[in-house]
Amino acid sequence: MKKIILVLLLLFFSLKSSSQIVELATGLVDPGRITLNGTDLYYTDDDNVFKIDLLETNPTSQLLASGLDNPNGLTVKDNELYIAEFDGYRISKINLNDPNYTVQLVSEPINRPNFMLWRGDELFWSNNTSSYVGKLTINEGNVSTDLVAAATSGFTPFGIAFLNDTTLYIANYSTNTLDVINPTEQSITPTQFMTGFQKPFGLRMYGTTLYIVEQDAGKISAIDFSVSNPSVIDVLTGLNKPLDIEVDDNYLYIIEENPNRVIRSGNILSVNEFDNDNLRIHPNPTNDKLTINGIKNPIKYSITDISGKLILEGNLTNFENIIEVIELQSGVYFLVLNQSKPMRFIKN
Repeated sequence: MKKIILVLLLLFFSLKSSSQIVELATGLVDPGRITLNGTDLYYTDDDNVFKIDLLETNPTSQLLASGLDNPNGLTVKDNELYIAEFDGYRISKINLNDPNYTVQLVSEPINRPNFMLWRGDELFWSNNTSSYVGKLTINEGNVSTDLVAAATSGFTPFGIAFLNDTTLYIANYSTNTLDVINPTEQSITPTQFMTGFQKPFGLRMYGTTLYIVEQDAGKISAIDFSVSNPSVIDVLTGLNKPLDIEVDDNYLYIIEENPNRVIRSGNILSVNEFDNDNLRIHPNPTNDKLTINGIKNPIKYSITDISGKLILEGNLTNFENIIEVIELQSGVYFLVLNQSKPMRFIKN
């Protein structure tokens, strides 16, 4: 019986991981970056910007603008789509309320802008060729630029992401590190926050979770900053030259250089830890044990890792409703109680 349950769990998680990959756009030429605005996903390739309406049953790409000069970074503010034209040395924008999607100049020259994001009224961008991160401020029509982070060597910034106003994370491609800087201070020298990545490229902060595109590893990893000792967790593997990522409550949206496409995959970190009406698990994340509330009768439990491998199993009652998990390695796991839906938890 145990073998049958294990096979079913392995099959469930195998289907969960493989069937979640959905191609939203294929045949891209020199794919670039993506950004999400509500239920509209924008992406670039070659000299074009496209839009995908995610509410469509079978989403298709709509061409918004062409003739751009190697558009890379994308970000939205006040219903305007900002575009980093890498080879055009400028930042442009499109008013998304304009049915003609006319491209307007924001600022030039901007030295090879790449990844971009807004923080308040300041637009930040990375420059991987000249090794710095800059910011642009627009005040009553006046545009000013400032240096945020730079280093004389060993600094190739790509993706950037804010945790809060004083914490900017930078994907440092040359040293395989995640660097950090406080943009409100005078120092422009970033420091290493975490090492061991394989060519970190795109970054995306969603809530307190930072998603990292590891290009050479062909995977998406993540760090949950809501826990006391944040660690890196693998979220999605088996990708081929991923470039950039977007995230919502249920999905990851990824643009790949090879096979030149935009895909959607279920986000394992978005699985609701309270999927069952009367059952609750806490704390989550946990360091040593899980407490399960809502147990009225003896109940069987099993814990699997994200591949579906059975890690622990046993029985619980309303008097013995604690599972010791201190021996588990850090990572994402799923708890199944009898026939309940799998409940995701994180072991620090």
